[in-house]
Amino acid sequence: MKIVYKLLITLSLVLFIGNLVSAQTKEEEPEEIVVTADRVQQNERELIDAHTIITRKEIEQTGYQTVEEILRNQAGVDISRSGGKGRLTGIHIRGTNSDAGTLILLDGVNLMDVNDNSFPDLQNISLESVERIEIIRGSQASLYGYSAAGGVINIITRKGKGKKSTLISNASVGSHKMHEFGLGMLTNSDDYQFFFYSTYSDTNGYIKPRDGAKNKSIIFSGSFKPTPLSKLSIVGQYSDSMIQLYKDGGLPETNDYRSNRNNAVFGINYQRLFWDFYEPDIRLNYKTFNNHATSGFGTSIYNTDAFAGSFQNNFHIAKGKDILTLGFEYGHEEYRTSFSGTSTGVGVSRNNKSIFLSNLFRFIPRLYVNTSARVDLWESTYDWKDTFTNLKGGVAYHIIDKGDIKNNIISLLKIRSSISKVKSPPTYMDIGFIANPKSVNAESYLSFDVGLDIYFLNNKAQLSGSYFHYNVESFLYWDPAAGAWGEMKNGGKGKIDGIELEIKGQLPVGFAIKGSYTHNKISITNVTDTKQLNTRRPKHKALANLNWNYFKPLNMNINWLWVGNRKDIDTSTYPSTETSLSSYHIVDLAVSYKIINELTILGKVNNVTDKSYEDPNMFRQDGRNWFIGLKLSLPLN
Repeated sequence: MKIVYKLLITLSLVLFIGNLVSAQTKEEEPEEIVVTADRVQQNERELIDAHTIITRKEIEQTGYQTVEEILRNQAGVDISRSGGKGRLTGIHIRGTNSDAGTLILLDGVNLMDVNDNSFPDLQNISLESVERIEIIRGSQASLYGYSAAGGVINIITRKGKGKKSTLISNASVGSHKMHEFGLGMLTNSDDYQFFFYSTYSDTNGYIKPRDGAKNKSIIFSGSFKPTPLSKLSIVGQYSDSMIQLYKDGGLPETNDYRSNRNNAVFGINYQRLFWDFYEPDIRLNYKTFNNHATSGFGTSIYNTDAFAGSFQNNFHIAKGKDILTLGFEYGHEEYRTSFSGTSTGVGVSRNNKSIFLSNLFRFIPRLYVNTSARVDLWESTYDWKDTFTNLKGGVAYHIIDKGDIKNNIISLLKIRSSISKVKSPPTYMDIGFIANPKSVNAESYLSFDVGLDIYFLNNKAQLSGSYFHYNVESFLYWDPAAGAWGEMKNGGKGKIDGIELEIKGQLPVGFAIKGSYTHNKISITNVTDTKQLNTRRPKHKALANLNWNYFKPLNMNINWLWVGNRKDIDTSTYPSTETSLSSYHIVDLAVSYKIINELTILGKVNNVTDKSYEDPNMFRQDGRNWFIGLKLSLPLN
């Protein structure tokens, strides 16, 4: 391993010295980004919400290996993973619950598991498939439903440029006998675009003797224009994975745990513009998750299936100065489970009928007003049903716009604010642990935020700051003293107050910086068990990233992440008790070199200081590790 580190460092120095004689090339101008995570395409500058856009260029420069790694290094997003690669991952935006706070989309298609609204195996999404990632912080429940109470993450697949086809591939090896190979293609023309990428990866893991993982996956997307004013789009993902887990709950390490998963997601979308102002948008989505798990408790089989269809109508009024959206959505979900090979098990289902309305008002120069409302009717097994109304209103105003500044020192000075009200139904898992499901009240979130965005030097530098507040009522919490084995109860109250700061910019001689700081303060009242809302959310989190790309073939990146103290749950005893996790910091170093236009060599050392830490409790994260690989991008015409 030491030899590999020395080779990476030597390679970096040699390439650096060898390129000192190269000429500096002109820096690229930042491109305008259109954000799609709020159902209607909107320029990034017009958004009323705090947001972060991770571009393809940033993904390549930082040497990130997984979507999870990208999200871990963003403001307002907290990550905890129960072990090595492929393990259950909790994602919290602005401190909200992971099962009712963060919605993850793939080209607009919902990726969440309907069982407990948990997250998909993010390892199944190869970063070679990703064009950009849009993170919208702040409630989007008035558009997407309760699962977006904290925000939305939309993963956009690769898109081709120009009339050409390109073969893309990657191969890498690394610590813990990690191997990864991927192969795909991008093709593009005036009337159609298609992309696919297949990946195989395996690793022995970093916890001996059982922490391995294998994964085979494929992602594809495409679009076709039947007419100049219409577009038909598809997106899909399939994965077949196996993971081992060295600990199962509080069980001793001698217990083996193995999980075999097969997941599939597919979506189709049709859009057509009529009379220059009416744009219908029809979407059909299907997903299935199958998990066969073996542990010290026995064998469990979990199957979930979900279908959703929506009919969205966009009205572009006064040449787009006002966009009115009226939509209808229907969803059907099923969850089945059996234990230790029994032929019968638990089967539950629920239906959702919803209507949503939004309006983007842009009549007054520099003023953007966005209001939205959504009504959901949920009907579920156990004769449980309820109606939920989610509301949101927000405004953004450009105090300074680039049209007003002659010297272009400040391109944009924007203030923004929004207020939201969210109702959240219980998940399948919650209902299964409630003695009387009919008595359950919806969790309620009332949120408010205010922020400031400043763009410098024609968008080459940006500074953003936000304050946010959540008032949470009637949230579900676990009471271990209730019933024979404990029970989910309804009625907890809490508050979340936080601050987010972000800065990024391009510096002279090829340097670029990115930094962020997040502060979360969570307080809970009126519950006997206070561990439910504030676990695994650090009060403080900071990031600093420095990239150097003065000589274009060579890129070097150093990343520092600090995560403050966190509370967690110790499940090694019953009833569980509250525990504290110490703060930690991680330094990563990445380097890449474009040997020729079609071939790039890259390497990375993660956790350079070999920091030992747990996140969550009882699950030690990886120490110093490395990988080295090649990327190919070969034009076919």
